[in-house]
Amino acid sequence: MFSYHVTLGLYIFAMFCSLVVLVMSIYVRSSPKSLWFSYMALSIFIFSLGYYFEITSLSEASAITATKLEYIGVCFICPSVLLFMLEYCGKRIRTRLIVLLMIIPVIALFLVQTYPAHTLYYKEVVFITDSAVPYLRVTGTVFYYVFFFYNYVLAAAAAVLAFLYYKRSKASIRKQSLTLMIGIAMPVIGNIVNILKVSGWVLDITPITMSLTCILLGYSIFRQGLYRIVPIAREQIVESMSDGFILVDMQGKFVDANSAAKQLFPLLGDTAAGTPIEEIDTLAWLGDAPEQSEMSMLSPLTKTQTYHRISKTTIRFNQQEICSCFMIFDITDTKQLLNEVSDLAERDPLTGLMHRGTLYEKGWRLVQSTGSACLLMMDIDFFKSVNDRYGHLKGDEVLKDAAETLSKCLRSTDLLARYGGEEFCALLPTSAVEPVLDLAERILKRMEACTFHSDKGDFNVTMSIGVAVYNSAKHHAFQDLLADADAALYAAKSAGRNTVVLAEREPKS
Repeated sequence: MFSYHVTLGLYIFAMFCSLVVLVMSIYVRSSPKSLWFSYMALSIFIFSLGYYFEITSLSEASAITATKLEYIGVCFICPSVLLFMLEYCGKRIRTRLIVLLMIIPVIALFLVQTYPAHTLYYKEVVFITDSAVPYLRVTGTVFYYVFFFYNYVLAAAAAVLAFLYYKRSKASIRKQSLTLMIGIAMPVIGNIVNILKVSGWVLDITPITMSLTCILLGYSIFRQGLYRIVPIAREQIVESMSDGFILVDMQGKFVDANSAAKQLFPLLGDTAAGTPIEEIDTLAWLGDAPEQSEMSMLSPLTKTQTYHRISKTTIRFNQQEICSCFMIFDITDTKQLLNEVSDLAERDPLTGLMHRGTLYEKGWRLVQSTGSACLLMMDIDFFKSVNDRYGHLKGDEVLKDAAETLSKCLRSTDLLARYGGEEFCALLPTSAVEPVLDLAERILKRMEACTFHSDKGDFNVTMSIGVAVYNSAKHHAFQDLLADADAALYAAKSAGRNTVVLAEREPKS
């Protein structure tokens, strides 16, 4: 079909191409690495090299030696292709699978290397010299055909993996998946053509088609970034992330999400790509989300409150915006720590009640928002004598008991603070005086009923309370309301303690 020199040139070119791709797969540092792609390129190069020696042989013995060299590559091409595809698709490759895939190839290699001591693989080998180039024509045994059928099965499995990946790939990476399909199919088709002698060429064109496969796959890896975009980044990195990500195209339609995002928003597991975001109940807010935001939600797994930071990034391709990526970071631990730190800053460590400064801030805000409030200023009577007689530890016990008693008497909407050493303040968002005075009397009774035990005997304490009612004409700041309550407390102490005094409600004329 071709002259001797043209035929040799084709096979030399095929051998050179596989060698170049092999060298690039090993030594190009900036390229993505694939162990099995390198093995495949090495196997194809050895196959091409051996076949070149076969068609340049001058005797049957040297041609058989060349065939033995060919099989060092032939036996491992299809297993390497399949393992390469599994790696590309992000599948975990176990040692057991590698061993199983290599059993038949290793047996075939052993039988070829030990020929002609037996006829277990070849029945007959004839050295043909009446063609443009010499070659071996072989008649195989059953195992010979089993080996080639096995290779077709592996190649078909790799092609199916490539096809399935192509089907579920997005438009931006289908070019790479299509290159894979073509690259895997070419040597299979070439081998079938060679067996059926459709081309009329007596030589095996498989080395040439396999070298073309090397070129296609090498181009995809080194130029198209075949490994950089989906298989490793998507399957092995993105899917293992504890943080979630959601892709939304520029038309506001759902594109993709990883497992972490689907755990946070279970509806995504059944959401098809192309679904408008506003139709997904839990994700409608993404439509107008800013670049940075925070959200809290009830975890569908633990049923506890969780906090997340949302980061929005616009993805561009060829200088065009193609989608928005929403990264969802779990900041629950950080948020809880900040809350604890904030709580420590706001609260008294002994009683757990808020500090005076926090009362000022929250109290005046409450007064302004409701327009009505009653303030109770409370002081434990003769507290200094408790410390002097029973010790400061017993005094701390009295303070904690007082805080607990007051907390039980008040509502969740009331503000309670430790104002000073033995002084407490309670702000109630109400202007109903009588119920407040009744509450104050109950507090006095409960405090008086508390009995404390010590080495020096049991004792009780009492409390004095001053009450001030908010009046917008009189109280222009929270300190004005505090001053009236403090004056009422002073009056209660002057009246004999263990009593309640209401401050004047109208401003003095």
